[in-house]
Amino acid sequence: MVPQSLTSVKVTDIPRGTTEEQYRMFLEHLFTEPPKPAQKKHKLPIGNKFKRKFRGGSSPAKAPQPDDKSPQQTPAHPKEWHSQTFASQEGCPVGTITFASEELKKKAIQRHQADRESIWQEWRLTDEFDHLTVLQDPGDDTEADICAVHGLGGNAMDTWTSTDTVKGSSRMWLCDFLPEADYFKCRIMTFGYDSGLRNSHSVMKIKDWAKSLLRSVDRVRASDAVCLVSSLSVANPLVCQGACAELAQEKQRPLLFVCHSLGGLVARQAMVQLPFEALELPGKLCGLVFLATPHRGSLEAEWSNFLVSVAQVMAGVRPEIVDELRPFNPNSSSSIEDFFRLKPLPPFRCFSEGKKMRIVTQPSATLGENRVAANLMGTDHRTICKFTSNSDANYLDIVKALNDVRREILERKAGARVETGRIPGHPAHTAHTYPAMDGYWWEVTQMRGVSHNFEYRAPMYGRDDELQKLQTFLSSDESDLKLTMVKGIGGIGKTRLLIEAAITQQGVRSVFLVGASKEESFEKAAVKIASRIGFDMQAYHPSNRDKWDSISMTERASAFMDWLSHPNNKSALLVVDDLDAYEAADIEKVSTCQAWHIVVSTRDSTLRTVMSLHENMRIPQEICLSPLHKEPALSILRNTPRSPESSSYSAKDMEAIVNITHGHPLAIRLFIPFLMYYQLYEPTVLDEMCGDSYSDSWNDFMNFKTGNLCLSDCFALSQSRLKGGEVGEQAKNLLRLLPFLKLNTSPELVEKFFELDKTWLKDDDVADPGRPLFSKNLKCIRHAIRTLQATSVCVQDPSRRLFECVQLHPLLRKYLLLQLSQEDLIRSIREIVIVCHGLIIRNPDQKSVVLPQLKHCFDFKISVEDLKLPISVFDWIQTLENDDDRSLDLENTFDDPAGEVKETDNPPDDLESLALEESEVQARAAASLPKAYMCRTD
Repeated sequence: MVPQSLTSVKVTDIPRGTTEEQYRMFLEHLFTEPPKPAQKKHKLPIGNKFKRKFRGGSSPAKAPQPDDKSPQQTPAHPKEWHSQTFASQEGCPVGTITFASEELKKKAIQRHQADRESIWQEWRLTDEFDHLTVLQDPGDDTEADICAVHGLGGNAMDTWTSTDTVKGSSRMWLCDFLPEADYFKCRIMTFGYDSGLRNSHSVMKIKDWAKSLLRSVDRVRASDAVCLVSSLSVANPLVCQGACAELAQEKQRPLLFVCHSLGGLVARQAMVQLPFEALELPGKLCGLVFLATPHRGSLEAEWSNFLVSVAQVMAGVRPEIVDELRPFNPNSSSSIEDFFRLKPLPPFRCFSEGKKMRIVTQPSATLGENRVAANLMGTDHRTICKFTSNSDANYLDIVKALNDVRREILERKAGARVETGRIPGHPAHTAHTYPAMDGYWWEVTQMRGVSHNFEYRAPMYGRDDELQKLQTFLSSDESDLKLTMVKGIGGIGKTRLLIEAAITQQGVRSVFLVGASKEESFEKAAVKIASRIGFDMQAYHPSNRDKWDSISMTERASAFMDWLSHPNNKSALLVVDDLDAYEAADIEKVSTCQAWHIVVSTRDSTLRTVMSLHENMRIPQEICLSPLHKEPALSILRNTPRSPESSSYSAKDMEAIVNITHGHPLAIRLFIPFLMYYQLYEPTVLDEMCGDSYSDSWNDFMNFKTGNLCLSDCFALSQSRLKGGEVGEQAKNLLRLLPFLKLNTSPELVEKFFELDKTWLKDDDVADPGRPLFSKNLKCIRHAIRTLQATSVCVQDPSRRLFECVQLHPLLRKYLLLQLSQEDLIRSIREIVIVCHGLIIRNPDQKSVVLPQLKHCFDFKISVEDLKLPISVFDWIQTLENDDDRSLDLENTFDDPAGEVKETDNPPDDLESLALEESEVQARAAASLPKAYMCRTD
């Protein structure tokens, strides 16, 4: 709900064609006391005719004169109102009235509502000023538009109105002083929005208000001329041509925003959003004057605490507004950075409060390091935007600032007109096929969750060979379309490698980085890039600028893609991070777009095969990221920032961390922050994790989050991308069973295990969930494995056997097991045991293939009794324990002594060795576990 004005009302629903003289007659009538009830009402002889025509939107046949009052009516005090405005807005008249007091305002509204027989009864009076209200419009002589944007808890009128309680007068400088300014004639508007802390029903935030402001201004700047054009007859081509010229001239007028407090944040954000809005409002024509705007939060007088104090006495506080105004708020910082990236940067001036006790200090009111806000003498946060006289020195400073900003806009515009021709050989109506002024485009704003301050990024360790290989791919001069794929499991460092490679190309070629997302299509990302570089192009090549502003967002994206396909742009690089985050349709758009060289990162190891199916053939190149070696992992640990009070870690501790993180970069980076947090109350957490592969601490580590980094989220994302349908369900069932199979060390045995005949399972009287997966033929299993390969669970390598490709990283395997409840763990092992029993009973010769899988299941330290096996299966297990060849050797499995974590000098390079090492660590830790080991559950 927009705050009500205390002393002003807005007059709307005024019929078209109403003149200013008729509006003044309405004011005279509004302030005329009604006749006494005992007296007969006197009507003007032309009243009915006047009433009928006036309602229809035409001028009255004979305008009543101000002196034609009934002798029974008593004029009100002529100074009940102190100012009034009458202007045209969107083709309709609109007026405002400012009263001497709130009481007089209320009386006037009541008097108008009670006057049922007035010819003005359908006119509407309201004290709510939402969206734009035009206060002054000089018509054809207008040289600029000025829009006032109020601040926190203010409104479109009272914020700018000064009240003299002694004299009983008020002054609204936008209406009373500014129209008479000597510098230039301007159309004056004021914007109202719900900026109060009180309305808990509102969901509007600064970005929403900014969008509303842009749309309101854009609509007003074109509407009057459009209404004129639409009302003209086709038979008047010259008149119509003149109206069109007026419309074009109106769109080219400077637009100045004068903003108080929060209104400055709204207007600044509007400038940031303007290039992405489909509006006919060129950013090159905009300028701003900020009055006590907290660009960088507030320190003195604790603005944040002030808002919280207000919250204690007001109901329905808007917490999102409180948060956005806190000092050093990240949203404020990013908004300032986005503002200064605008090209051209809108000219602006900043002013701060002049009294000693300030709410917004001078540093807070300053925008930019070299543009210190000027103090306005004798003003505080409330009075900095109110002036009592047109000779007030502070008012004159503000008017001069508006004129200075306007002059900068006009000078920039005049300077741009010098270059009116387009570059020979380049299109006039598309994105540019010539480089930016600094040489090449560098657009990385579409990379969500990635810091763009690359100068202070942490070093990248252990990827020198991969980076060199990627740079070699990028530097090749082949003329064919190319696709470079960086593959690997989640958290292995694909995004970081892309960024490092892109930085090496900065200043060498145009680079466009896009972070894929399900929430935003590839076309929308292309629209944003096109809008940004198109905006830059317009700044230096104005012959193309107006045409660019007029085309749709989709046309801009198409123009950008056409520009990428031009032979002159063969060096341009399109980089898409996390490609498989897109839906299938967007992945196809990326692969078929006409960019000469596309670089993508993906968790999908089958991507090369998928891309080769498209008509747009590209030369595929791929780089597969493996776990890090020991030294790079240690370098990450040594260079991880830590607090001074945190414990120091010995070389032995560091190597233990390297061993249990298995070369996974994300896990390595998270481990030191995790220890700093948990060692405060669990000093032995590292020893516990080294000795117990499935302790509570491992679950805590998996779910530990710093910033937007979390190992559990990383692995869960891969799982969430498993496709649906029957194949997807089979893949999920297979993924549930993989941790229980002797996979990484004996993949050939796993493949033979699935090749064995299991058709008898269909008739088995013991049914378990997932059992049908074992009865599937090898073709179905291959489909399930391929589905897993598309989500980074395992990799694809045509040169290796089927199950040699299914390699689970030890941390991923640990994550999958930690997600299981105790019941799920027992059910999965029970299922495999029953299948193994059925295979050997039916064909004892299969024992060499089956027993390794059976023994692997009992490595999880689940007792046979807990499995609740059928009696026949239970007795069979007992016979295996007593067998002379001790094939199962269950007793030794439980009785092996626990050993310390092995510290290797040369960590393994592949997942097979990593898994083998993990199994050894798990076996050595077995003695510390109870025989009926209970897996940790969430």
